[in-house]
Amino acid sequence: MENWQPLSMPHHWKELPGGEYYQQALQAQLAPWWPKITGLQLLKWGELSRDLVCPGCQVPHQVIYPLSENKVQSTPAMDKLPLPYPNHWFDACLLAHTLSYSDHPYELLQEADRLLTDQGWLLLSGFHALSWLGIGRRLPWVGRQQPYWCQLFNLGRVLDWLALLDYQIVHCRTFQIIPGNHSTANKWLERCLLPLGCQYLIIARKQITPLQPIQAIFPAPALWPDKSVGMGAGT
Repeated sequence: MENWQPLSMPHHWKELPGGEYYQQALQAQLAPWWPKITGLQLLKWGELSRDLVCPGCQVPHQVIYPLSENKVQSTPAMDKLPLPYPNHWFDACLLAHTLSYSDHPYELLQEADRLLTDQGWLLLSGFHALSWLGIGRRLPWVGRQQPYWCQLFNLGRVLDWLALLDYQIVHCRTFQIIPGNHSTANKWLERCLLPLGCQYLIIARKQITPLQPIQAIFPAPALWPDKSVGMGAGT
């Protein structure tokens, strides 16, 4: 389904209807993982990534990189690729709903992969297509509003992209069944309808690239002499 209006990321969660509830739910899912993230550099890519706190995170230096320097409206992330950092510069990368507001989500993942070190952490969240958000997107009086008109990806599609990039999936789940709500009822519904959460969170690690074997220019000599069959000992 085509977007009703130009794709742009909100500068803060509060600009989304119920955005504070989305933020609280996502921060609760991320909280157990921050103490496990190690390294020196963490990239928070996108305006919504910037607003997330990282309690217990052991990474001392956090770099915030917005999708756009325009304070009025965030332009698609592809307009700012590649990022001005060398290869393997960051130990972790947080993409909080960044794919949902990108016109080129797979290229954005490729750029994040370039920036991550071997065994680097990728923390990826977004709005899930198989949820109430996906249903509301098809309603004419709802689909024109945030966040229904942004990119809603099926979780399996995002996992396929990470498989192509050779990432190990450490954690994957959907959560928050009712959009824009963080009530007790939402927590109860998650136990019964877990695959239908309107948000997803994926924790993945970049695999170490194996060294390619170098073919020998000259064949190695045989360890034992090759004796022809039928020749006597005196020959």
